Amino acid sequence: MRDVSEIFVKYITGEIKKFPFSEGTLAEETGEISDILLKMNQNKLLTINSQPKVNGARSDDEKFGWGPKNGRVY
Repeated sequence: MRDVSEIFVKYITGEIKKFPFSEGTLAEETGEISDILLKMNQNKLLTINSQPKVNGARSDDEKFGWGPKNGRVY
C-alpha cells in the first residue's frame, strides 16, 4: 500500500507525468486542491477523479471552463 501511495504522491507533485488512472497530466484546475490531494494520498487515501469546487464559472473560463458557449460550470 505504501508503494502505491507513493506513486499517487509522485503523480500529484509532478515527479511522474502519467500513471494508470489518468489519460494524461493533471489539469490546471487541480492546482487549486493539490495540497489537499497530496495530504490525502500521503495518508493512503488514494484519490481519482478529483476536481475543485466551482460555483458558476463561465464556460469559457481559462482554468475551469468547459461545455457549450455562454454556459456556466458548477
